[in-house]
Amino acid sequence: MFADALQVDDESVVNADICIIGAGPAGLTLALELNGKGLKVLLLEAGRFDEVPERNDLSQLASGFQYGTVRQTANTQRFGGNASAWNLRTPRSPIRVRFARFRDVDFESRSETGSEAWPLQAGDLDSAARRASEHWNIAPDGFTPSEQHGAQYRLLDLGADVSNAAFQFPVADTLTVKARAILAASANVSVLLNAVATDLQFEGARVIGARIITRPGHGFRVQAGRFVVAAGAFNACKLLFASRMPNGHAPGNAQDVLGRYFMDHPAVHGGVFYPSSASLIGELRRYDIRPEDPAPAMVHLCVSDARVRKGGVLGLSSQLFPRDPSYQWSGEMDERAYAASEGAMAIRTRIENRKLPRLTDIRNALAGTDLLANHVIQRALMPWSSMRKGGWSQNARAVRRYSVFEVVQMAEQAPHAGNRILPSPEKDSLGQNRVTLDWRWHEADQMKTIAAQEVFEAAVLASGIGRIDHARPQGTLRVISSSSYHHIGGLRMGRDPKTSVTDADCRVHGTENLYVAGAGLFPTGSYANPTYLISVLAVRLAGHLGRLVAPSRNESRTA
Repeated sequence: MFADALQVDDESVVNADICIIGAGPAGLTLALELNGKGLKVLLLEAGRFDEVPERNDLSQLASGFQYGTVRQTANTQRFGGNASAWNLRTPRSPIRVRFARFRDVDFESRSETGSEAWPLQAGDLDSAARRASEHWNIAPDGFTPSEQHGAQYRLLDLGADVSNAAFQFPVADTLTVKARAILAASANVSVLLNAVATDLQFEGARVIGARIITRPGHGFRVQAGRFVVAAGAFNACKLLFASRMPNGHAPGNAQDVLGRYFMDHPAVHGGVFYPSSASLIGELRRYDIRPEDPAPAMVHLCVSDARVRKGGVLGLSSQLFPRDPSYQWSGEMDERAYAASEGAMAIRTRIENRKLPRLTDIRNALAGTDLLANHVIQRALMPWSSMRKGGWSQNARAVRRYSVFEVVQMAEQAPHAGNRILPSPEKDSLGQNRVTLDWRWHEADQMKTIAAQEVFEAAVLASGIGRIDHARPQGTLRVISSSSYHHIGGLRMGRDPKTSVTDADCRVHGTENLYVAGAGLFPTGSYANPTYLISVLAVRLAGHLGRLVAPSRNESRTA
């Protein structure tokens, strides 16, 4: 059942067995898993079904944040969360999203990631992974490419140090559409839109209520047996920093860990791959987004688990995008080109969603009209694939014109305590303190990424299939973007409260009934896009909560 929190009586109390704060991929997975379980579940979403700029502004970082090349953070406050902002395209297909799987080595203790192991292993998530795959309509075993017949479906054999892996691409709004239909008819899950959680109230170690604001001067309180904060790393930290336990600390912050160890996936240029044979271009069609059952897939190359375990490198995924013979990497976009590109993309997305473009997007696109016109002409002459667009292998004429591959890489970032989300004195429109970010890509991490690049380059050369001209002027990385908009860490799980915010069951240390869901939990970041693991962990958490909470009661025993 859906309702508008604006219609809830001011200063009233709403009761539930479980209250989930945030209706993005984590919150929606939780709600779907708890649907029909006999528990009274309340799902709170700060936004509506459509996008409202004023709501999005509530999740913006305070001015002056430090985030590498990032100029503006991307947080969408609406039903579906940031899933509503995904925009990966394939020919004759709905907008999709890239899914990757964390590998076994990503859960292990490594000196390169601070020797901080996850408090669980990959095998502990097998059943939850199967369930999450059902929610997204992907194959649970589809992240490992299988051999296929035909020269055009070749998988590269680059030796023991480099492995083939696969991305899967479900339709971006799969979970949002499914949840909207199922929850509208649910007898036990209620969804309140326009409900902004501003702070949690405690009695001892127990959350006894959440304060909800719908607009200035109007709000109500939620009482529940269990609370789950599933609002994304920035908004989750914002809520916890605004809350106080009787000891005076924010929940999970008795050891000053809340907000720390924030990570992302920097995108870097990996150079140009020159095949030794022109026929190789047509043979590597599986390295494009290709139709598969039940979801399209794309093979990519990564530093193998065995090589990562040897040390000296961080995880790295290499994706191949074919280019014409005249291709040269153009480097980082200047401010005008960046704004024009982002503006044009935003306009297209809004028109496809039958919405009027925003004035700022129109202004930015018009300011770069000459750049966009040149872009359109070039793409008409030669179809262009990228991190946001696939389908090159379906154009036979274009395949014959390609001669090299651009290599684009997603890098793992090690967790560092100094990379952190912090409370700020700056206020949002509801009078709540914003958070800010102090993030750096440490030189030591960059050197381990370069070492991983060199592993890949050496493997290509040794295989005899060609060579890679690397992209490291003066021995430094060429950064495409500091961020893939993957907000990881800040609420990391672990065994030791001195270095983590939650335990292995996602319960905030020092509390009885407060939990976290989302990528903020991740102790390490891998190179993998986080959404699939977000849903996997949410499935696991839903099972844990279902065993703890007695149906139709607000009181339950301590976890």
